[in-house]
Amino acid sequence: MLKYLVTLFSVSVFSIDLPRVELGLATATFKTPHYPSSSQDRARSATIPIIIYRGDYLISDDDGIRSELADTNNYNFNLSFGVSFPADNSDNKARIGMPDIDWIFELGPAFEYFFQRKEDRQFSLRTGLRGAVTTDFGFTKYLGHVIHPILSYRKFFDDMKARISFRAGSIWANEGVQDNIFEIREKYTTNKRKRFNAKSGILESHIDMSFTYQFSNRFRMFSFIQRNFYNNPNNESFLYEVNEATSMGIGFIWMFYVSDTMVQRR
Repeated sequence: MLKYLVTLFSVSVFSIDLPRVELGLATATFKTPHYPSSSQDRARSATIPIIIYRGDYLISDDDGIRSELADTNNYNFNLSFGVSFPADNSDNKARIGMPDIDWIFELGPAFEYFFQRKEDRQFSLRTGLRGAVTTDFGFTKYLGHVIHPILSYRKFFDDMKARISFRAGSIWANEGVQDNIFEIREKYTTNKRKRFNAKSGILESHIDMSFTYQFSNRFRMFSFIQRNFYNNPNNESFLYEVNEATSMGIGFIWMFYVSDTMVQRR
């Protein structure tokens, strides 16, 4: 998913001096299902700008957007965000004749508690509450909210240039978010595709592993693999096709600007 491009673009480091500002581009190719529980996959590529700012009171980097006023060795408050690609229903057998699934953007507060936060490893539980909107950039609609707890273990090695991460989490979504994926209105019914009204509940659970490596202060790479489990209350919808799926991807980051001013980041 595109959210991996957002969250895996840089290698975290611990208690060293880092540039205050970094600007760059991230490009990635990855394989994901058309939508949660879809039986069809799609290979996608994307390039996005990367902006890293490490200020005295506000920080925007690979760990999110947060305030140091709410950051201790045991916990922090920050912003949680996510982006999901659109699905063109002309390419999806189950959704032919239905409206496309447009871009979905999510944003909201998050709390992270660190069970362990040492120089070479971090073990934490992060929970985000995000509002979700869908848009085709001509029309925007508020869908509702999702709750996304994640248990995460991160290990740093090779003089802090590399990081391997293991995560497990679940996404709970309200009815509006679930309707956007699984609802079938009367005018879109067929002999096989029956009327269906979605309900709130667990959208998906996941386990994943990612690896990032910083070759230099300007060039980095990342990769990930994720296994999704769709223990979803809307499994009677015709649009619900499979119980499990795998996503994977690889990408590279080029920082074309790195400031001379350095700051210390915990």
